Amino acid sequence: MPSKTEPPPVLDLLKLDQSQWAYYLDLIESRQKVVGAASERRRHQRHAYLEFTQLGLVVDNGPRDRKMFLVRTFDLSASGVGLLHGRFIQAGQRVHVMMLHRHDGRVLVSGTTRRCELLEGHVHAVGVEFDEPIDPADFILMGFA
Repeated sequence: MPSKTEPPPVLDLLKLDQSQWAYYLDLIESRQKVVGAASERRRHQRHAYLEFTQLGLVVDNGPRDRKMFLVRTFDLSASGVGLLHGRFIQAGQRVHVMMLHRHDGRVLVSGTTRRCELLEGHVHAVGVEFDEPIDPADFILMGFA
């Protein structure tokens, strides 16, 4: 279950403007069309989660080494989230995604990185699997895409 929390200070390594954000969304979409077989293995339907509002990603390296980064999400399912991050994250890394819940405000959803792919420059596409399933409708504020 997501936990309610206030956001800690964050680092913005992405620094993407609107046109750069649109460019990376197009790049991700074109790559997903090429690698369409991956969608056959998915347990839950993915929904576009194109919140331009930056969300936080807490990378947990133990109680003395927790950092929060601004990230941009591009898809969401009951079992995980796809996001853009400005640095490489090792698969298996424990993370907490700060998300905006429809009723509860900001909540942290805990999970583990399952993949991290360099798109270009410093921008990485990261796949996070949640510890427990969520209801995407609680987080997609503009409706399902």
